[in-house]
Amino acid sequence: MAETYEYLSQEDKNSIIENHIRNLEYSLFNTEMSILAANSVATPNAELVTSLNNDKTDVKAKITALKALLSE
Repeated sequence: MAETYEYLSQEDKNSIIENHIRNLEYSLFNTEMSILAANSVATPNAELVTSLNNDKTDVKAKITALKALLSE
């Protein structure tokens, strides 16, 4: 992140990143519950389950990218 911020300390930035990660974890957990629910019916919708699994993979990638910012 090459931007320079005059009023944000590194601690402020880390706090914002951690909040983004927390929100993504909420989303991840919600997606996992949706997968569980989608698979619990007599005839699961394969397209829905696939889409939800793709969403889960995307969220995990976002979390990984944000965690990398914390270690910089």
